[in-house]
This record gives sequence, structure tokens and C-alpha cells, in this order.
Amino acid sequence: MTGHDVREETREAALAADGALGIPPQLLSDIWRTLPYQYTWRPALDITSTRQLWDELECGLVLRPFFEICPPVGSWATAQPYLTRNVVNNPLEGYPDGDAIRRLYADGSSVVFHRLELWNSRVADVVTRLSAQFRSRAWSTALMFPGGIENASLHHLLDGQDAHLFVVQLEGETRWGFDDAGFAAAQLTAGDVLYVPALIPFSTHAGSGAATCLVLAVQEPTAKQLAQTMLAMFLRSDAAGAVAGEHHRMSLEDKMAWLRDALADHIASSDVAEAVRLTRDRLSSTEF
Repeated sequence: MTGHDVREETREAALAADGALGIPPQLLSDIWRTLPYQYTWRPALDITSTRQLWDELECGLVLRPFFEICPPVGSWATAQPYLTRNVVNNPLEGYPDGDAIRRLYADGSSVVFHRLELWNSRVADVVTRLSAQFRSRAWSTALMFPGGIENASLHHLLDGQDAHLFVVQLEGETRWGFDDAGFAAAQLTAGDVLYVPALIPFSTHAGSGAATCLVLAVQEPTAKQLAQTMLAMFLRSDAAGAVAGEHHRMSLEDKMAWLRDALADHIASSDVAEAVRLTRDRLSSTEF
């Protein structure tokens, strides 16, 4: 008889009940895109954990480039924490050397995981919900700090600066500061969530003990990306197909006039929601 884990169902129900990260309505109505905002959402602690991240790393489930080691500011890592394994008689590089990574971590290096949604089902669920809620590309990064470590800038680890971030504190404490003097620094403890709008520079410091954060990014489509999608939809439209057999009879001026009118009609009658969805899916499919 198959076992039935009621605790697992309870955790899953708690994660689902509040939607994606239990985002407060005030954040969406008054704060989104403008200010950092901190709130507490305890079910976030059940998404993943430091122990689970170590287990996934040491069992070989995560390969390079989906993890990396970041030395503390001002130092360089000398060890190479990667192994080569034979898989179906072929040598494959980039497997983690768990012992070497733990030594580097003990010496002050941070461990970074990229795109956890590709192998962690709970993270995948949250990322999917965020992507649907904001109609945007979403992805995840996990940061394990050994304690007492400053990382002056994490933007290069978080795939750029043009995404909105939700920092979920899973374990320990971190302090997040902002270059803009008008924004107060945020002190996060386990169960706290920090929203950071896109394009706001920040720095982070781990507390005296080890700390783990899950950073969920939401990248809204740009006007240029939406325009590219709209143009592709236009080129597949009946109007664009109909003119294909006629354009050789038209002057350049007539072609431009037709294009201006046809594009205006296409944009005015297009399904905006579909254009946003196609743009989001296209951007998501180009990563890794």
C-alpha cells in the first residue's frame, strides 16, 4: 500500500492558497515598479531549503552552468570544484565536486544556483505562477552565503538589472541596501520577502551566520520586444499574404502607404493578450 504524506499535502496547500509568493494587494496597486517593499510570507520556507540545495548539488543533479562558486569580495578562488564523469562512455565536464565546494564555502565563497525551476518542482510551481500573474518571463536563482560576507553587486548573478526581483529569505539573515538614499535598507530574516523594482542598484550583506535566499525574477516585455511580436503576427496575417502577389505592381510610395495603413489596422485589431503571451513564451524559450 502506497504511503500518504499529509504534511506534504499541507505544505503544498499553503503554497497554493496565497498564489505566487502571497504578494500583498498594496504592492501590486501602489508600489510595483516604484519602491522596494518588504513583507512576511511564512509558506515561502517550504519552497526549498539549504539542505535540499546541498543534496541536489552533491548527488550530481545540478551541473555547470546551473551552479557557480563566487569568492568573497577582494579574493579569488583557486580550487576548481568540478569533476569529469563518463556518461555512456563519453566524458562530460561540469559535475560538482561536493567536497571541494564545501571547502570553498567554509573559506567564505558563496554558492549560486541558476534556474532551479528546471529541476525543483516547488520552485517551478512558484515561477509558473509568477509568470502567469505578471504575464512576463520569470526565473529563479538561489544564493547560499557562508556568513559575514559582503557581495557588493549581485546583478551579474541575477541575469541583468532589468528584472523585478522577489528575494525570499529561506534561512539566516541578510541585509539589502540601495544606492538611492531615499530607500531604507531591508533586514531579512527567514520567511521575509523583499520586492526590488527593476533597475534599482543594490548590495547585500550576509549576517554573522550562514544564510540562504531564493531570488525570483520577473522580466516584463519591453516595447521593442512587443513590437517584434506584433510585426511577426502581421507578417503571418491574411493582409500580408494578400499583398504578396500584388506588390510588384505598386510604386514605392504606394507600398509605404499600404504598409502604414495595414500595420495601423493590424495593431488596432490585434489581440493584445495574445501578443503579450507570445512575447513571454518566446523570451522564455531562448534561455539556456
